[in-house]
Amino acid sequence: MLWSSWSAELQRLRTSTRPASHDCAWGGVGELLAKTRPRVCFFGHHHTRVDAEVAGVPCVGLNKGPYPGCLVAFEMKPGERPWRVLGEWPPRPPTPP
Repeated sequence: MLWSSWSAELQRLRTSTRPASHDCAWGGVGELLAKTRPRVCFFGHHHTRVDAEVAGVPCVGLNKGPYPGCLVAFEMKPGERPWRVLGEWPPRPPTPP
């Protein structure tokens, strides 16, 4: 039940027109993240690389392959809450100033 709800919410998130930085809780996804409190949430095939926060949980949206941001390497030390992105492949193009 939990996985089917999560899957349905991710599908709705992928088709949503809301900005990625909007902490609106995206329906049941926000509720699920608020209850489970993971250190980070990854979701895939988002058609672009996205950094967002939902219900106070950092979320990383992975691009579809082979586009920039389809693979993200991160580091998370045991027993510690913080995490950090080590790199992405293929690299994102430079952002204009």
